[in-house]
Amino acid sequence: MVIENPTGEDWIDLAGLDLGVTAPALAATSRRGYDRVVLWVRHRTNLLSPRPDDELTATSAKLPFTPQPTGIFRWRGTGISRLEGLADAVFAFTVTLLVVALEVPRDYNGLLAVMQEFPAFVATFALLMWFWNVHYRFFRRYGLENGWTQFFNCTLLLLVVFMAYPLKFLIGSAFYGLFGIGPAVTGIEGIADLSRLYIIYGLGLGSVWTVFLLMYLHAYRQRFHLKLSEAEIILTRGSICELATNIALCLSSILLAMFNQFIWQPGVIYALTGPLMGLLGWWHGTKADQAFQADRMRSSGHRNAA
Repeated sequence: MVIENPTGEDWIDLAGLDLGVTAPALAATSRRGYDRVVLWVRHRTNLLSPRPDDELTATSAKLPFTPQPTGIFRWRGTGISRLEGLADAVFAFTVTLLVVALEVPRDYNGLLAVMQEFPAFVATFALLMWFWNVHYRFFRRYGLENGWTQFFNCTLLLLVVFMAYPLKFLIGSAFYGLFGIGPAVTGIEGIADLSRLYIIYGLGLGSVWTVFLLMYLHAYRQRFHLKLSEAEIILTRGSICELATNIALCLSSILLAMFNQFIWQPGVIYALTGPLMGLLGWWHGTKADQAFQADRMRSSGHRNAA
């Protein structure tokens, strides 16, 4: 038996619960965590207990296939909301669009052509999964479902669906231009057309990161309402810095492309994403861990003093 109460209190009083037995005077109290349900059941008149003073014991049931949170950040989104369900459906539909765009090979040459498109498909899929992971982490950590969150979520999904084909085309063009992999790209006649491609890619990618930034800024403004700990606030700031850095890289690429003088620099600048994300993650993760350990020591000192 799984008891869901995602929008109410943690503790649920189930007085008069009908378990299909003849004795009706049963009471149960349960508490649901992120991965388990703990249920206490007792009989008010002690008909099911050998002694009136029996201890009340708990039964714990772990929920199957539950994602695990980090030790520092407490998850406030304990269930799959309708917003998350909609987002999962949209991301799945976007991936389906990418698959449908692959032409079914009819001969050996067609098979080779499809295989040449595979690297660009993998890169586009990885980028979409990066978007999904940032979205997933937001709702697991904060569990927000208010009006602004709904607006940002719908805007994000609109951008993801709209950018499916342009992203694949742009990434495919990059693979062909840099490595000679994939079908030949036609229509690019000079550096002006190439710069326009960089600008389109930067605007699209930057728009997605901007919506994510607004979502995390909204959560940061709600930090007192959400009762975020010091370590959780540091990690939230870290996410904001990472998103702002991604936006800065997109703007830098657009700025370089606007000069119409650079061939590879506006694209290669995105290679800084990995090192910068790693550095920011390490910095804020270290600070959050220090704050978490300090908070645990303070809590332990208070318990010892009591």
